[in-house]
Amino acid sequence: MFLVGNFGELLADYFYKHLPLYLALILLFVVGLGFGAVTTEKLSPLQKEDLINYITNVYSSIIAEEQPILQKVEIF
Repeated sequence: MFLVGNFGELLADYFYKHLPLYLALILLFVVGLGFGAVTTEKLSPLQKEDLINYITNVYSSIIAEEQPILQKVEIF
């Protein structure tokens, strides 16, 4: 029980020590989301279609690369 309490204190101390870094990262993430949302709203319909096709191709290539791994696991 002592180790769990001590670990909790260490974790809390670490979090509070690095709190400015966490807040800066969260702020950068939120600003990036907002900037990306505004930017995609300003795209023309043709550019939006190209972006959708690009994202679809990226996801389908990721799924295609994972497929052989899953089949190898199923063999064993």
